[in-house]
Amino acid sequence: MKAVSPERYGRIELGKHLVDKSLLDRDDLRCGKVDDLVLDLSDADPGRPPELVALVTGPLAYARTLGRVGTALARGIYRLLGIRDPHPVEVPWSRVRQVDVMVRLDLSRAECDVNAVSDTVRDRLFAHLPGA
Repeated sequence: MKAVSPERYGRIELGKHLVDKSLLDRDDLRCGKVDDLVLDLSDADPGRPPELVALVTGPLAYARTLGRVGTALARGIYRLLGIRDPHPVEVPWSRVRQVDVMVRLDLSRAECDVNAVSDTVRDRLFAHLPGA
């Protein structure tokens, strides 16, 4: 499939069409949601829009929008779960193959490295339960 061009959406609408959409890996398994966008402003001039570089997902990606208190609270929760260094994951825009109701990637969940929280919760909270 062909990658979707960010120019298709226009300057303001890009965030509206991407943020909060679910991410699907190449096997159509959910691997997070788009929490933020990374834009390259280095070559921006008044007539040229910024270039979309990556989608941001994973631990602390959303918490960063809540300010210092929200970020500190999220870090504390991740530390209680045993996640030492929670960090957002940036998925390069070049790895996006399609945008529709969901954002489809040409990466596997392991390549995205977005399973740190779910794996830790599974291992620390549920692995010891009978039948888990």
